[in-house]
Amino acid sequence: MTYEVNERLGRIEEKIDNLERRISSQEEKTEVIAELRTLVQIQTQQMEKVSLTMEKIDKNLTHLNNNQQRLEDNVNNVNNRVTDIENSMNEAKNFPLKLIAQIILAAIPTIISTWALIQIGLK
Repeated sequence: MTYEVNERLGRIEEKIDNLERRISSQEEKTEVIAELRTLVQIQTQQMEKVSLTMEKIDKNLTHLNNNQQRLEDNVNNVNNRVTDIENSMNEAKNFPLKLIAQIILAAIPTIISTWALIQIGLK
């Protein structure tokens, strides 16, 4: 009977050693899982910060794009105004010549009519 008790005691001790190794392994895994959980929480917080930063960047880029568009519109308006002013200045340069031409064209028939009347004898 002592032999059987010793044998059973030996098997129980083996089982206990095996269970202790398994518990130790599970404790290590539990520690790793806790560390992973902490890392995931930190990463989640960082991703939330990155998301907020990206939203701010998006707003800033949208604002910059709108400002760029307004600036382009203003430049186009200024360009159109400069073109109009240049055209007006070119017309103003030609105005005296046109005026002289109109005066001459109006005066020629008058001079010819007056000359013809003088030749005919009507004054």
